[in-house]
Amino acid sequence: MVRRYTSADAKAVRYLAHSDMPDDAMSAVCAVRCDYYIDLEPENGFVVADEFDKPVGYILCSVNRERFNNVYPSYITQLRRSNYRMYSEQKKLFKQSENIPSGYTARFTINVLPSFRGKGRGKALVERLTEHLRGMGIDGMYTISESDSVSAFCERLGFEKLVQLDKEHCVYGKKLK
Repeated sequence: MVRRYTSADAKAVRYLAHSDMPDDAMSAVCAVRCDYYIDLEPENGFVVADEFDKPVGYILCSVNRERFNNVYPSYITQLRRSNYRMYSEQKKLFKQSENIPSGYTARFTINVLPSFRGKGRGKALVERLTEHLRGMGIDGMYTISESDSVSAFCERLGFEKLVQLDKEHCVYGKKLK
């Protein structure tokens, strides 16, 4: 079941954001994967829940690219002390993401617990967000892939590779109009 994100989901979403990372990376990963979105644009988020209404996946989105580009760097800066390697990587990726073509204004991040992947939950989240963004008149959406499996997921859903940021990261986008 896909439903809107609520503030009551924050703890679960933060857990999901780092579910495939070491526990000592939690604050760093959350700063990059979810904190901006749940702090500033929670109305553009959705969760997929299990039969007990516990979130097992999320999709969070920023629909204001200008505000995102102005504010998100402060979230990256939070990493400087806790995880300098991730800070350097994210700072570089953010700078390179300025090359994303115009018309892709909505940036999203998605994660589903590994044990719930491959069962259509991620696809359902993307479809719900796409419907939401079209209703808002958004021209296009994009995400940054961090792995081959995420790239394959994006391609299966009709996203195209827009920019190769480095060896591991690339931007996938989809026009909505």
